[in-house]
Amino acid sequence: MKQVNYEHLRQFDESAQKQVRYHVAQITEFNQADYIDTFRQIDTPILFINGEQDEYTTAQDIKELSNYINNCEFITVPQAGHFIYMESRFAADYFNDVMNGFLFVEEAMAS
Repeated sequence: MKQVNYEHLRQFDESAQKQVRYHVAQITEFNQADYIDTFRQIDTPILFINGEQDEYTTAQDIKELSNYINNCEFITVPQAGHFIYMESRFAADYFNDVMNGFLFVEEAMAS
C-alpha cells in the first residue's frame, strides 16, 4: 500500500507536493489537547469514511476522534487503504453508496 501511495504522490507537480508537505507538517505538530474543545463544539452531522487497511489514518484513530464529536457516524470501507477511490472499483462504489446515503438522508431530514 505504501508503494502505491508513494507512486501516486510522485506524480504531483511541485506545487501539490509543497501542499502535501505543509499538511504533513501540520499533522506532525498537532497537539490533540488544543483541538478537543473545538471538536466538541461541532454541531453539523459528520461522516468519517475510512479504509479498513489505511496505515496513515487508521480506523482506530478515526474512531477515537469520533468520540469527541457529537452527531457523527463512522464507516469503514472493507479492503481499502488511504486512497479509497484509487484502490478498487469495489471500494469506490462502496464509498459512493455510503456518501450518497449520508447526504440524501441529511437532505431529506432538512426538508
